[in-house]
Amino acid sequence: MKIAIISDLHFPKNISQQTILYSESGYTDAFYESIEEQIKKFQPNNIGAFIIDGDFYWDYKEFAPLPIIPPKNQWNFYNMFIFQLVAMRQWLHSEIPLILIEGNHDPWFETCVYSKNGDAFVNLTHYADFLIVHYKLTEFQANKVIELLPRNSSHKNRFEIGSNMHLLRNSGILIQNFYIYGFPYHNKELDNTTWKEHRETMIEIFLKKVAQIQKKRHNKSAMPILVCHHGQPKTPKIFFEQLNGKKQDIIGIFWGHWHGVSDEDVAKLRISGKFYNVMPEKNGWNIPIFEI
Repeated sequence: MKIAIISDLHFPKNISQQTILYSESGYTDAFYESIEEQIKKFQPNNIGAFIIDGDFYWDYKEFAPLPIIPPKNQWNFYNMFIFQLVAMRQWLHSEIPLILIEGNHDPWFETCVYSKNGDAFVNLTHYADFLIVHYKLTEFQANKVIELLPRNSSHKNRFEIGSNMHLLRNSGILIQNFYIYGFPYHNKELDNTTWKEHRETMIEIFLKKVAQIQKKRHNKSAMPILVCHHGQPKTPKIFFEQLNGKKQDIIGIFWGHWHGVSDEDVAKLRISGKFYNVMPEKNGWNIPIFEI
């Protein structure tokens, strides 16, 4: 099976282009246009899954309010991540699973977007709470944001994003003979555990879920693939070493996040283990495709 995987898309482009990602990394109009073109070309006969390994969007907390947002659009500003998710699901062939992993710029992921049996939607009650707590909007302002979302009358309290979408947060999805598992980013602000405690807990949960999958398949092989949005190269290496110590074989560890990582560090990791950096700037601004 082939999987297409990329991290750190950092939509919307008009915010990325206010940052050093535009001036120093290369997040240009051409990059965003090519991403859409590449996704639209994927076909189910040659791509088994498309994975976004964290930082699909920006956390508006760092940027709002921005002068680039016209006043009349200020309330839709908060809905833009939803519209981008809908657009991406429409770009991608409906038979190809769209898998998202939580990054440090994806607070919406855990708080207001839900995925159940492949159907992704926004719970509007949770979304309103998220806007009030995270972005400090008033209840009136949060309701104004939500009023701008078109809704199916049969689901008054939710906004449908799309089908065949999977949000993996300490959870996995079985596709053919592969178990794709997403590790969440360690949020220091919200998580009261240390990075070591967090990591060890994640690995224990992962091992238990892999064992459950194998049991359900009557011991038929389901090779795990780890997708984690984490920082310095030592992070995936620690995962690999700990899993080796527990005799858990894996197809590989995919990671992104650290825009300052050197080509030399990426090359060293790739030689020493099953590590794949999937940031755009490390892959010629293309979506890498891996045969697994």
